[in-house]
Amino acid sequence: MSQNISLWGATYSDVPSVVLPKSGGGTASFTDVTDTTAVASDVLSGKYFYLADGTKTAGTGTGGGGGGSVTQDQDGFIILPPTGGSTPSGGLEYETGTWTPNSDTTSTTISFMDTHTNPPMSITFYDATGTTDAPSGSCFGFSWIDFYQVGGQAMVASSSSTEWARAVCIAKTSDTAITVWTYPVNYPYSNTSSSSSTYYRYWVTESNFKPYANNASRYWRSGRTYKWIAVWAPTT
Repeated sequence: MSQNISLWGATYSDVPSVVLPKSGGGTASFTDVTDTTAVASDVLSGKYFYLADGTKTAGTGTGGGGGGSVTQDQDGFIILPPTGGSTPSGGLEYETGTWTPNSDTTSTTISFMDTHTNPPMSITFYDATGTTDAPSGSCFGFSWIDFYQVGGQAMVASSSSTEWARAVCIAKTSDTAITVWTYPVNYPYSNTSSSSSTYYRYWVTESNFKPYANNASRYWRSGRTYKWIAVWAPTT
């Protein structure tokens, strides 16, 4: 913070710091830090900064999430990390990837890189090639929506229908027509069966997911690039 300073009969306005000669040679820099607002918990443990009253203080923050930490430079200025700090506890976890099949296929298994306790609550998988030359019968997209993990309860569609999740597939049925198919999932992921599309694990598990149009005549095409993102529900 700049200050107005009177020294040896002269007045200097808006002085943020001074550089003075040291005994024996060299100079020393002194910076006004009265506008410091950081506290010890804002600064990474093992790093030092100066409080507004000039007290040298050790940081106590733990950082985390790869976001960096608040530090202070040699002139006393507070430096904020470019990434905005650490990831808050309980934030959304996600994985992304791409897939380019070597041959036309009706289904595949996409494995997750990390270890997860639960399946993802949401998946978007789509053809990112950006051209319109895919033939009829080509799949363009697959989505997964887990109602239970999003809202804490299954979706009650009717007195006889409870849906825990829903799979959605988009495919090209002719040169000019795109069709969307949806498949209700009537069993939670705690059910270990995967025998049909009504079971959760037919589509998604903790370690992988299977983009599938549920039809032997709808294909993910050779040479086309598909992108995906899977998102997990917050843990707290």
